[in-house]
Amino acid sequence: TLNALMENELKINGKIIHEKNELEKYSTDSSPYKITPTMAVVPKNKQDIIDTINFARKKNTPITARAAGTNTCGSAIGKGIVLDFSQMNSIVWQKKNTVRVQPGIIYADLNKTLEKNNQAIMFNPSSNKACMIGGNLATNAAGLCSVKYGSIDAFVKSVEFVDSTG
Repeated sequence: TLNALMENELKINGKIIHEKNELEKYSTDSSPYKITPTMAVVPKNKQDIIDTINFARKKNTPITARAAGTNTCGSAIGKGIVLDFSQMNSIVWQKKNTVRVQPGIIYADLNKTLEKNNQAIMFNPSSNKACMIGGNLATNAAGLCSVKYGSIDAFVKSVEFVDSTG
């Protein structure tokens, strides 16, 4: 089974979750859907992401990226491997008008930091105290202020990501 293979083949610094009761939290998001994954991976760094994607490709297993799971469209659940970015939640660096963040940083926490320099991301999704920037980007999140300020894509200069080839 995939669980037996992962124990021997997928070596990462992050956490591998395969126990059925622990996978339950990855089987739902804020949508009405439920899909229990085969496993979840909580990466600590970019190499963990690359290794997980390469493993999934070799095993012909789908990957679903997940941040906070606050979306209402079911995009944070899936069969195969759920790649949980919630622990990659740091501000990497901040300059005058630019900030580089990991995908698991919570929208409201990022804005608290930015407000110290009289800056903010203004699209303001309704789940702002729980949602994460990676999920905002994946769903092109918008919110109460998006008519005036736009959705998250109006605030993003660039994205670093790992594609399906690793």
